Parts: sequence; C-alpha cells; structure tokens
Amino acid sequence: MNQTIKVRLRGFCFSCSILIISSCASYHYKFKIIEPQSGKTTSVPPYTGQSNPGSTEMSYEDSLVSMKFFFVGIESYDQVDTHDHYDGTHFTLQNMTDSTIIIDWNKISYIDVNGNVGNTVMHQDIKYSDCASTKTPTNIPSKGKISDVIVPCYGVSMSSIGWHEKSLPCPSVIDNVIFGIYFPILIGSTEKIYTFKFSGTSYVIK
Repeated sequence: MNQTIKVRLRGFCFSCSILIISSCASYHYKFKIIEPQSGKTTSVPPYTGQSNPGSTEMSYEDSLVSMKFFFVGIESYDQVDTHDHYDGTHFTLQNMTDSTIIIDWNKISYIDVNGNVGNTVMHQDIKYSDCASTKTPTNIPSKGKISDVIVPCYGVSMSSIGWHEKSLPCPSVIDNVIFGIYFPILIGSTEKIYTFKFSGTSYVIK
C-alpha cells in the first residue's frame, strides 16, 4: 500500500542503521535563514521528536506573506554515535493580502547542498510513489494560513522496511551546509518569486 508523507520512518545516514544502542556522541545541525537578508532566526525549544537544544525557527514577512520555517531532527544510529536525520523543510504560510494565493507545487524546486537547482519536491498528503508526478495547486484564501513540509524527491527512497525521507546529509559527515527553496506564488494574475536559503552548522553533544 502506498503511504503519504504524513508517515515518518527512521532514515539512514550513510552507515546508520535502525538498531538502537548506547551512543557516545549526538550530531545535529543548527539552522539559520540567510536569504532573504530580512529573514530572522530565533532559538526555540526542541520540536516534537527532537531532543537537541539547538532548535531554531526562521521567519520572513513582507506585505504579501508571513512565513515560518523549521527543521525536525529524527535520530538515526550507527555503531558508535547518533545523527539527526532531516526529512524536509517544514513551514507555515499566512496570506497577508486581500486576494487568493496559489502555490503551484510543480514550480517549486529544492536547491541542494551542492547548489543544484530544479530538484522536484513533494509535500503533505502526496503518495511517495507520486513524488515526481504532477501535483494539484494549493489555494490560500485572503488572510488564510497553511502548514506543510517540502521534501526533495531525490531524498525519497524505498527499503525493505518502508519509505524514507532525507533532505540533508548527516551532520557528522558534513559540518556546514547551505541549501534552499525556489518558491514562486501566484497572487491574482501576478507571480511573485521567492528564493529562501538556509545554512546548517554541525555541532555535537557528548
């Protein structure tokens, strides 16, 4: 049976397995919004399913939208250490205009840590097997708000135990990452294009 993105499974970080054992160190990313420059980053308590103290919430607001972004770290394990596995970019978007905003998911793309653009994405309620298929746009009425998550399709994979999502490399492997989202929206007949970029800095808890 196909499953949708609402179902979370443990991910793999290179040599990571799902065997739970005692660990010596725990690796995480601390995130910051770096583009647009008017974006703000604030420290917040850990999110559900996340135990590390380096949680941050990133926000951006203009006359059209008010957005917040955050990343949920899910622990994966290898023979010695634990690593945070990040499924995607979680966000909320509030329509600040008097018109309907349309998100065309077929135009949104993920900018990976190597700077490659044009990576197809999926979001909530999409079957994993339909990740690369044409997606129905989302309408946000005036002053309305949605919550969703963006996952690059290259990070969706199938194993013997089910589907997995991984949008970033393990923080134990790459210390610093820069990645982002190309995020156009339609307001009436006018297209507004946003590019959001984020940095992640690895840190370890021993």
